[in-house]
Amino acid sequence: MVEAVKEKIDNMKILIIGSQGMLGSAVLRALPHAESLDKKDIDITKRNRVLQKISSFRPDIIINCAAYTQVDKAEKERELCYEVNCKGARHLAEAAKKVGAILIHISTDYVFDGNEKDGYNEDAKTNPINFYGRTKADGEKEITKILDTYYIIRTSWLFGKGGKNFVDTIKEKCLRDKNLAIVDDQKGSPTYTEDLASFIGEVCKNMNNYPFGIYHITNKGTCTWLTFAKEIKKMIKAKCAIKKITSAELQAPAKRPSHSILRNNKAKPLRSWKDALKAYLEESS
Repeated sequence: MVEAVKEKIDNMKILIIGSQGMLGSAVLRALPHAESLDKKDIDITKRNRVLQKISSFRPDIIINCAAYTQVDKAEKERELCYEVNCKGARHLAEAAKKVGAILIHISTDYVFDGNEKDGYNEDAKTNPINFYGRTKADGEKEITKILDTYYIIRTSWLFGKGGKNFVDTIKEKCLRDKNLAIVDDQKGSPTYTEDLASFIGEVCKNMNNYPFGIYHITNKGTCTWLTFAKEIKKMIKAKCAIKKITSAELQAPAKRPSHSILRNNKAKPLRSWKDALKAYLEESS
């Protein structure tokens, strides 16, 4: 089926898993003719049900946007996080192999330890420092063991419609004139879900231009969470006070990588994170 998909791009059957989440809903907007399943429709932790459901749909491409993403909560809810992010990924890979489908799986910058100040290439060795990152790294490994026909797309610091995100949180607090304390010792690349979804759509429509494998896709440029927050404040013309703190002062349950920059060596760069932020704020105002 894989070769048939590459030959008949216009007629392919696409199935989005996790279609009501922040990224999944954006992917559905980018691929409006795709079929979709959400948590109420499919529990990816249940292997036999996944195999049965995917077999009934017989998609050419499966896009997995389902994930456990509560990084701090994952330190306590380890079993659930592992079931979704690792076993769920494995079950979908097995289902994709069974029906001859291509799997597009979304992963994260948190598979890295953050020690490389210049960032990480697609072939860099993973070394997560929190449990969430470990489950995502293990999920990647399961996919690569089962499939040859996969795209693993690592991204970072997502913001967009339809889900809790940093931009909305900062905007709300700034407009209420709250004083904010934001960490300034973690560096990464904010990424707009609509831009990432457009890239995923581009891959689906032009697979011959994208060899199977791992991709790093974020909006262009890097910043700290503090810089990100100040840019949000500036764009919405708020007057709240923002002070910098360290990760140690924040005392979050899960450790974060200090430099989780994903170097993109395989695809055309997305627009800058500042341009993407401006677009999101204008579209959501």
